[in-house]
Amino acid sequence: MKNNKGFASSYVVIVIVAVALVAGYFAFRNSGSPNNEQTQNNQVAIKQLVGSFGSKLNDVNKLRPESEVKTAIQKSYSDFISPELLNQWIANPQDAPGRTVSSPSPNRIEIESISKTSDSEYSVKGFLIWWTSGGELKQSADLSVTQEDGKWVISNFNLADDTLVSDPLAGQIIISVDSPLQSSQKEIGSTIHISWDY
Repeated sequence: MKNNKGFASSYVVIVIVAVALVAGYFAFRNSGSPNNEQTQNNQVAIKQLVGSFGSKLNDVNKLRPESEVKTAIQKSYSDFISPELLNQWIANPQDAPGRTVSSPSPNRIEIESISKTSDSEYSVKGFLIWWTSGGELKQSADLSVTQEDGKWVISNFNLADDTLVSDPLAGQIIISVDSPLQSSQKEIGSTIHISWDY
């Protein structure tokens, strides 16, 4: 009888532990899935936002008179950036991305990573792709994307000074310039430093 009672007690304990584990698993799965799904949906929306914004960069020709550049910034970027960033670029159009020389011209933004910094903000790292008749140039780009009034918008946009030229025969040429955005006299090919990266 004692053995039967001991067996019965052990069986009850095992059942209780099993039920607790199963309940914990489903509770964890149900609590985690909505967050993961929401994050994935946010990342899809952010990819679309950054892609659409990148496709408009060539529409802002900064070689035009300033009044025309401001109009182009308003028309081309207002759907994709925050009101604060839009006002900043209209007030200082030289700070806005766009076309500054006949060649190269901004073509698109390639996303390398998207990192969640809060429920309403993501950090995006990638490259601005410049197109030339001889190939493509890559310039590092950092973006902040925030949710404002239920809509994802770009709230910050920064370009690095380093430009990468893809060369299938010689690896990558790293060309450092002050900035390809600053002067129409300074083509991407005008270099301060060139090094080889294999």
